[in-house]
Amino acid sequence: PDRVALISAWLGIFFTITVIASGWLVVYHKYWQLPAFMAILCLFHFLEYWITARYNPSKVSIDSFLFNNGSQYSLAHGAALTEAIIEWIFFKPVKKNYSFVSILGLGLIIWGQCLRSMAMIHASKNFSHIIAHHKADSHDLVKTGVYSITRHPSYLGYFWWAIGTQLFILNPVSTVGFSVVLWRFFNRRIKYEENLLIKFFGEEYVEYKKTTPTLIPFI
Repeated sequence: PDRVALISAWLGIFFTITVIASGWLVVYHKYWQLPAFMAILCLFHFLEYWITARYNPSKVSIDSFLFNNGSQYSLAHGAALTEAIIEWIFFKPVKKNYSFVSILGLGLIIWGQCLRSMAMIHASKNFSHIIAHHKADSHDLVKTGVYSITRHPSYLGYFWWAIGTQLFILNPVSTVGFSVVLWRFFNRRIKYEENLLIKFFGEEYVEYKKTTPTLIPFI
């Protein structure tokens, strides 16, 4: 509990600082999207823990903050920040003034975050950040709510959330890079996970898969 409280406190402090910085930069017509992006990251990591703790407490741990999300995750966001800073310093008149692209990105961020959060809430005890390799007695196939629209709403939400963040901070290189890397990652993960789900639920999942798309392009 002390580590959870400490991490949450630091996330709250950093979130507040970046929101204030973003608001200040808006007033002076500066590159406000960069600190706003940091605030969005803080909110994402906090919600990952809080929703798990609230709706799936048996699986909550310090790792539910998703800070240990792999080296590729850290490298991707590090590269995105580097691109944003370099373009802001050297190319800001050309690269960082397209507000309509930022608005599109913000829309994807909000939609993606809501979809992912709703998926975690609706799946409740059936949701896990780690792929389950063995079917638990409490493991049910959720096919209602957002799961009636897409069979992987948490993946779909994160896919568009992440791409939205790069549109929001006006990163052309990282937008393409995130799209390619995330598509390849989810393509492999979904195929692997669905083979397990067919073993768990048999024909019920096969029928569910036939009628419910992923809505991630070409998966």
